[in-house]
Formats: sequence, structure tokens, C-alpha cells
Amino acid sequence: MVRVELTGPDGHPIFQPSDEAVVGLLRKGDQYWESGSGAMGIDVVVSTSGAKRTMIVIARKALGVHLELYGEEGARDYLLSVKAGEEERAVAVWVGGEKHYLPASTFIPEPEAEEAILEFVRTGEASNASLWKRRSEVWWPDTED
Repeated sequence: MVRVELTGPDGHPIFQPSDEAVVGLLRKGDQYWESGSGAMGIDVVVSTSGAKRTMIVIARKALGVHLELYGEEGARDYLLSVKAGEEERAVAVWVGGEKHYLPASTFIPEPEAEEAILEFVRTGEASNASLWKRRSEVWWPDTED
């Protein structure tokens, strides 16, 4: 059993969201995703161990979905979902009112992201259907405005 709190870019929390609610938010357009914070946070507490994990979701229709997975300690070397074979290039997204550059390889197709997010919401674990790499293993843009 897990306890889940999802907070969308608009700042509204949803406790124990249904699969339909999660997928519905993910499929909303860029106007929704670029409003407010620009990202969705999902906190999961696994009741058997008490471990807390967090997933950050950034979705853009033209790019796909960026997933970050943090363990209980919020380690700097968190996990990222990655798309194999993607060239090293930076893409710009607005998060928290600021422009950020992220690796294009960290945006995966929406269907794969749906599966990964739903498994995380159900279990608090990273989906085996996605390729995950540590932040330190992923090429990162050195771009600033």
C-alpha cells in the first residue's frame, strides 16, 4: 500500500489519484504544463517501509515527457528516464518561472511515460519498462542565457 500526493503545475494537490486522473493530467496540453510551476510533483510513501520517493514530471507535446526520480534522501544523483540513441542536444523549458535547459534524451514518449508514472504511483518504484540512468551518467547541457 502506498500513500500518494500529486501536485500539478497549477499547485492543486490530489490525494490518492486514480489512474484516469493521472493520465488525464499528463495528456493536458502545453498551456496547462507551461502554467504555474511548469512541472508536476508526485510524492509516494510506501506504508510497509515508510520510505518516501518523489517523481518530477515535465511534459511538452513536441518533446515528450521528462521524469526525475528521487529517493528518500533526495540525492543529487537522482534517476532520469532516458531515450536511447538520442543525440546530445539541449531543449529549453520553463519551470518555476525560469528557463531551464534539459537534455533532449531525457524526454520519453508519452505512452512510455504514462506506464512509468502509473507504476510509480502504484508501487513507489521505477518502472522496468523505462530506461533509467543516474544524473551523473547523462550528458547535461552547459547552456545559460
